[in-house]
Formats: sequence, C-alpha cells, structure tokens
Amino acid sequence: MGLIFISLLLTAAIVAILLLVGQNRALHSTLMEKQEEAALPTYSRQEPEDESVWDDSMEADEPTKHEADIAILVSMNEDTEEAKAKLEEANIQLKSSIERANKLAIKAQSASVAKSEFLANMSHEIRTPMNGIIGVTTLLIDTDLNEDQHELASTIQRSGKALLSIINDILDFSKIEAGLLDIEVRDFDLKNVLDDLKAILALQAEEKGIDLKVRVDSSAPAMLRGDVGRLRQVLTNLTGNAIKFTHKGEVSLDVQLANEHDDHVHLRFEVRDTGIGIAEEQLPNIFAAFQQQDASTSRKYGGTGLGLTICKQLVEIMGGEIGVESTEGKGSLFWFNIPVNLQPTQKGQISFEFDAGGGRGATEDDHTATQDILLETRQRIKKHKSAIRVLVVEDNRVNQTVAVRTLEKMGIEAEAADDGEEAIERLIDTHYDFVLMDVQMPKMDGLETTAAIRRLEAENNLSRLPIIAMTAHALSGDRERCLEEGMDNYITKPINVADLSDVIIQWLEKEVG
Repeated sequence: MGLIFISLLLTAAIVAILLLVGQNRALHSTLMEKQEEAALPTYSRQEPEDESVWDDSMEADEPTKHEADIAILVSMNEDTEEAKAKLEEANIQLKSSIERANKLAIKAQSASVAKSEFLANMSHEIRTPMNGIIGVTTLLIDTDLNEDQHELASTIQRSGKALLSIINDILDFSKIEAGLLDIEVRDFDLKNVLDDLKAILALQAEEKGIDLKVRVDSSAPAMLRGDVGRLRQVLTNLTGNAIKFTHKGEVSLDVQLANEHDDHVHLRFEVRDTGIGIAEEQLPNIFAAFQQQDASTSRKYGGTGLGLTICKQLVEIMGGEIGVESTEGKGSLFWFNIPVNLQPTQKGQISFEFDAGGGRGATEDDHTATQDILLETRQRIKKHKSAIRVLVVEDNRVNQTVAVRTLEKMGIEAEAADDGEEAIERLIDTHYDFVLMDVQMPKMDGLETTAAIRRLEAENNLSRLPIIAMTAHALSGDRERCLEEGMDNYITKPINVADLSDVIIQWLEKEVG
C-alpha cells in the first residue's frame, strides 16, 4: 500500500508539472505578442497637395495622437511587467514541483531498498534456526531411538516443516507485494514434475484414505521451458489443499493441452476434489489475502490464508489466469492456464498414467526417503571416487553440525571453518574437492571469501575450486548474485538432503567426465 500511495503522489506531481509547463508557455507567448505590439510606430508629416487644405485643426490633432500612443505604450509596458511577474512565479512553482517530485522519487526508491533489505534479513534470520531444528531432528531420527523417542522426534520434524511452510508463504507474499519476485526460466520435464508431486503427496492422501489421481492429455508436450519452481509450488499448493479439505472420495489432477503454437503451448491444469466445497458467497473473495471460509475453518485446518493468494499472483506473473468452481458440501474445482515455452531442440509428446506404484511408494515416509537418498549418493560416490573431502564454511555451530553430519552420512569427509578468513587458511594448507559456503558471516562474508579464493587461483595458476553457496537468503536475485560473484551452485537453508545430493552428483559427474 505504501508503494501505491507513493506512486499516486508521483503521478500528481507529474500532472502539476505538466500544467505549470503549459501555463509557462502560455505566458511566454502572451509576453512575446505584447512586445511585438509595443514597437513604437513612426509618424511623418505629409504635406497636402493642396496647401489650402492645411489648417490649424490638423496641427491640433498631432499632439493628441502622440499622447494616445504614449498611453498605449505605458499600458502595454504594465501588461508586460505583469506577464513577466506571472512567468517568474510559474517558474518558481515549476522548480518547487520538480524538487518535490525528486524528493518523492528518492523516498520511494529508499523505501523499496529498505523493504528488500528487510525481507532478505528476515529470510536469513528465520531460515537459519529452522535449518537447525529440522536438520538436527533428521539426524536424531537416524540414531538408535526407541519407538516413543522416534515418534517424538518425528513430531518435532513435522512441526518444523509445517512452520517452515507458513514462513515460506509469508515471505513469498511479502516478496510479491514488494515486487521482488521474478520468473526463473529453465528447461524441465513435465513428467518428472508430476511424478515428484505424486511422490510428495501420496502419503498424505493415503493417510486420509482417499485416492490421488494424476492424468495427462496424451497430446501435451513433455520437454518444456519455464519457471518450474513456481509451477511446482502452485500445483503442490492446490493439490495439497484439495487433500486437506477432502475426507472421503478422491482428488485428481488433470493436465490438458489448451492450444499449441510454433514455440510455446498453453496448458490447463485442473485440481478436482470431493471435499467440503466452498460457500457461494465466499467464492468472490477466495483468492484474497488472509481469507478462509470462516474462523472455524482456520482453527480446524490451519494455514495462513495466503496459499491461494500466492497461487493467483504466481499464475498471473507467469502470464496465466486462475479460477474456481465449487458447490458447498460436494467439492471444488480449481483450474489455471499458463503459457509455457517448448524446449528449442525437443518437442516430444508424452502419454502416461500414474498408478499406485508411480513415483515414491505411498507407504514410504520422509525418513525412509531420506535414507534412500543418502545411501544412493554414497554408492555413486564410491563408484566414481575413492574419497571426497569437503570444507563447510559456516559461522553457526548448529548448522555446521547439520551440514557436516549429513555429508558424512553420504560417505564424504567433511570439515568446518567458522568464517571466511579461517576458510582461506585451511584451503592454503589442505586440499578440498569442493566448498559449501555460507553467504552471511562475520569478518569476511561468503561473497568476499569467494572473491579472495578466485584471486588466489589466478595469482598461483591453480585449478578452479567448486564453491557451492549454502545460504538462508532465498529472495529473487540471490542465486544470480552468488553465481556472478564466482560461486558455482546454490542451495538454500534449511538444507534439503535431495537438493544437496543433486548438487554433489552434478559435480561428481562433471569431475569424472
């Protein structure tokens, strides 16, 4: 709202400036006309052809004409002075309006920068302890616990992830409101996106005893190019909501090819459920911020009321539209259409159905999935390299523990440095295969440390050391800034074991050729 108010003030200032410029021009034109009219006329005494015609009356008329001319000149001079005064006043007002407009523009820019910095700091300060809570709990669950201890630790982990989801919603909403959310375009496989979605939500649907079906139009292309992260976020939110508000029956996701062009397509996604539905009077406001059907809905099902608002804004940022149809007590249909580019070299079609065995098993919990990822990563490392040594540069001791222990479970030898200065000392004395680098640290932050490492490599003709940003900064542009400063990859906190594994595997495959 603050930015909208400032924009209105700027618009009013610009309109005032244009009006004053117009008044300035009008006064200037009037002044020029008066000055032209003020040119003194010359009179010459013409002798009449017939001297007898000349009489004393003509002599008497001559001074009267001169007096009239003088009176006109005096009047015109007064008008000119008045016009000049108005012109000067208009110029003063114009200058004052320009100064006010400049001040407003500076204030607006300062407010935008301040809001951006606040969001970045909030993201970092909230995600850092959440990384410790979720990460340490994951490590705890992997120890020798009895049944009660395992259940308590799992409860902590689930609660931490639920809190993180709420935090992400609030941060996303704030980023969108501040205009700080951009689209990140990259290649992706639609089948993999839907496969992952089914794997993530299958257990949730199974626990409630409802069916989760995913169907894809056989003519829909698989190899696409767009913001896969935001697409996945919208699909997860809509499908997760459908499961949350459905107690029996089924939830289905249908993907249809709306229309096709040479280089892009329009896809329609429909999420249908047999849940509680939405009252007709609530439908017009369903995508408004902090809106749920009523207070009892919020108490019973939880949530911030921001999920659908974020979905709507993300879909619109991607150039699409979103809508809903619902009958209270019978279920709902949420749909959205978005344009998606085709990958330049591949336009293959897909035709597949998800079944009970599709993706991750429905009975497989997050802990089992994490163990599978750690084991698979360990096996792939042993296959390609005898040993890997990694330096974790992190000032927070809890996050150090989480990162080092997670890497060790992957079969990687890991050591920690508290800040950038210590990291450089260690790198001079010891060989490491790659570095996990926090960005915000005391003494020397991650970007400064990376720059110093790159200078040492250039000065001593050393091979490039892979540096992976491991940071709680998760705003638009953070990834790009890290890569521009010399880092090679980027993962966010709280650390996701699958994301960390993907980064390590990518590096390993590049290393072995």
